Amino acid sequence: MPPYPSANKPGANKGRGKGQNTPGGQRPGGFMRPRWSFLNVIATVILVFLLVTGIYAEYSSQNQNIATVPLSTIAADMNKGLIESIVIQDSTIRATYVDKSVKSAQKESDASLTESLARLGVTGAELASTTIAVAEPGGFGYWALQLAPFLAPILLLAFFVWLMSRQMKGAG
Repeated sequence: MPPYPSANKPGANKGRGKGQNTPGGQRPGGFMRPRWSFLNVIATVILVFLLVTGIYAEYSSQNQNIATVPLSTIAADMNKGLIESIVIQDSTIRATYVDKSVKSAQKESDASLTESLARLGVTGAELASTTIAVAEPGGFGYWALQLAPFLAPILLLAFFVWLMSRQMKGAG
């Protein structure tokens, strides 16, 4: 007599893989076969991507040697003639000193740099002797923010259509 009476019935193994005719779908060895659904694969890919991105960001950071100082320190150093050039990107200011060291400061978002420095006592002659450049925004973050309002609804709609098409497969 077989160990499980239902194993001898015709069609009892229908839809089951080899060795899965035991209760609960377990194999004779006693362990469950791992099942990788679509969502498990997507979650695994996202986690691996985040892990790789985190490791890359940790080891390729270019901001490690840049000290953050108040804007008043930048203005005082400009008055002393210690600053060679300034690069502005969004509201972050990077000042390159004559000795090639770099310091960073945050400017007011509603005022221009020249207005802020003038309020802190920097004269027009000192501003004229310093090279001031504005860096254009770029990189993945910039493009993600620009395209997100268009791509997010399209991706949400595509996901909804995909989900509904999966539901319709079992309806017939």
